[in-house]
Amino acid sequence: MVAGHPFHVAFDGIATHLGGRSSSGNDDDAPADGEPNPMANRVAEPDNADSTLADEITKYVYSKRTIYNNNAGIEENIDAGYTYSELDNYRARTKPGNGLTVLSEDTEINEYLGAPRRSAPDAALAVSATSDNLDLWPPVWDQDVRIGVIGGTGLYSLDGLNVIETLAVETPWGQPSGPITIAETERGHKIAFLARHGPSHSVLPSEVNYRANIAALKALGVQAILAFSAVGSLREEISPGDFVLIDQIIDRTKGVRADSFFTGTGVTAHATFGEPVSAGLRALVARHAAAVPDIAVHTSGTGVCMEGPAFSTRAESNLYRAWGASVINMTCIPESKLAREAEITYAIVCMATDYDAWRESEEPVTVAEVMHTMKGNAANAKTLLLALLPDFEDAVYNDSAKALMRPEAGSMQYAFQQPPEKQSAAGRATLNFLFPQYFTV
Repeated sequence: MVAGHPFHVAFDGIATHLGGRSSSGNDDDAPADGEPNPMANRVAEPDNADSTLADEITKYVYSKRTIYNNNAGIEENIDAGYTYSELDNYRARTKPGNGLTVLSEDTEINEYLGAPRRSAPDAALAVSATSDNLDLWPPVWDQDVRIGVIGGTGLYSLDGLNVIETLAVETPWGQPSGPITIAETERGHKIAFLARHGPSHSVLPSEVNYRANIAALKALGVQAILAFSAVGSLREEISPGDFVLIDQIIDRTKGVRADSFFTGTGVTAHATFGEPVSAGLRALVARHAAAVPDIAVHTSGTGVCMEGPAFSTRAESNLYRAWGASVINMTCIPESKLAREAEITYAIVCMATDYDAWRESEEPVTVAEVMHTMKGNAANAKTLLLALLPDFEDAVYNDSAKALMRPEAGSMQYAFQQPPEKQSAAGRATLNFLFPQYFTV
């Protein structure tokens, strides 16, 4: 078995760790005589064959959880009696720069490599990223990332944390809004950060690939998400600059957004959504309101999610006020619904930028007004996040009872309406990405 140092490779800001099976001809992990060989189905090559991938990188798919790495130019020289390609239904080719799978499940590592998974940090051999012989192959994502943060308008990065990796992720529902940043806290825990509208705010609310955003975070191992969103205030007492921890949501989107992982899969499921926001995570955030003393943090409220991108008319704004709503935004649906389907604990910090259009004594909201307030909101959001992180980490990593995540964990177990034999095989294969415990393939 090969051992060595952690190997960290980066190209164009995209980075990953490498680990896997030795390509040496003397593989001491090979099955003993008489034992079944899980490598038997692989494509045989002549003994002297080299699989050099200079112009093209093989995309190894060990499971449907895949993270792509911008490793154009890496060459692999396999000196073995078979390639490391998967069976045809798991194999694909990509052009340089499009990626390399680095995420996998232990069971699939064992099945396809025929060897136990090596755990970081002593799994990987330190070799040059430009080497033509990577002794450990393929790369494996095995970081413990349980906390996710989704940044809204004005919040495109995290401050005060050590950024260690930036990952481009592919899911069965496409790619998320942008690369996912993996940052490390002072206590050594990992956080995944995703800008909802992309790092340069290039994605409109109705165009956000919410399914890919949530699925990508889930694939990384995220169990709890704290989201931030710019909102309009529907209440006099909620001033521009204030934060609101909403506990209820009214959906006023128009059905143009993909709002369920089950749509089109042939698998019927119904998630409970009576309490759309985690009460536990909302309370955790509220405990740290003193970190932003210059603003008010309202600990409850109802949010309206409208389609956008245009803001409300005055009549609409007054209608929502008559309904008892507190704030209005354009993104918490279907984001919160999809987090619930994915069994992820979710809460959202709504950052008021304006009074929407209901105040007849004032002109309707302008973009310039919103942008001015957003700068202060972003600074306060980062301050609040850094203040609450230790408690958040304790709740996610150190509480053996997992009380924070308990309401969502396993919540979809009995949500499926058909017996497995009646479910679409293709749909099950897709849903295996999110729910390997429910949908085996």
